[in-house]
Amino acid sequence: MPLDTLERGVNVKRLTFDHPPKQERAFYDPNRDLSEGKWSNIIADLHERRARLLGEHHGIEYFPALTNAFMLQPTRSHELGTRLDDINLINDGLADPSLMKYTPFLATYYTAMKLFFPQKYQEFLQDSSRVDEVAQRLEENLNKGTIDHIFFGDAAAATILFPERIRNLDVVKSRKNEIHSYLNAISPQNMWAAFADKAAEFRIIYPESFEELGEVNEFSWNLMLDHLGKLDSPYQIGGYTEMAKNLKILSAKDTRITDTDFEIVMPKIDSLAKGLPERRKF
Repeated sequence: MPLDTLERGVNVKRLTFDHPPKQERAFYDPNRDLSEGKWSNIIADLHERRARLLGEHHGIEYFPALTNAFMLQPTRSHELGTRLDDINLINDGLADPSLMKYTPFLATYYTAMKLFFPQKYQEFLQDSSRVDEVAQRLEENLNKGTIDHIFFGDAAAATILFPERIRNLDVVKSRKNEIHSYLNAISPQNMWAAFADKAAEFRIIYPESFEELGEVNEFSWNLMLDHLGKLDSPYQIGGYTEMAKNLKILSAKDTRITDTDFEIVMPKIDSLAKGLPERRKF
């Protein structure tokens, strides 16, 4: 392929391969591919965020980074440095009218509560009037007709909290196929972090249709992994964590949403590695 074609970017949906994308897909698993040095950098970044943002907007920029790290390495979540009084930060945020006028922040706080304080989240689920209030606000937000990249992000966040309710919305069903035009619009611009983000959100919202997402193929996988490897500056650690989490979702065997968890089920490492070229750890 000519170099000038690569520089301009490629419409990944138009590429064809000798083998089905499902067999050729390059996988990512943090248990194999995430270096200890990078994990230490992620933890240090979270500690800095918490110290810097504690009491400032009730941690609204801290919790998304925290949940990304949790989803990336849930079995090592005890290393993330969360504290019991983080629930107070969540409750204060939910009680702040200046923040709650932004509906997506509801999902930010309740997702953190669900993952880190499942007992508190269970108590929330027992309050049917509060559940309806939160779910209705998230539904109204999705019905506003926002542009694609905002819609898929908001829908994925809402799905983690109320999977069946959100997936059954007419607007969610009707906008499913818009993902194809969006991914093919950004791939020529080499926006591979955004590509991974939207593809992962699609899998959360429409798990039964994920294998139909032909844009996620060997070609796009290699470019996403290459982009991840370039996020090596200390200032890029938040972006690195988010993209690595998205690649984990894309390479998972399954994703499961329960009342107290969002579980990313990975294939066995041996089956991932079989037939794939050796990759350096990021």
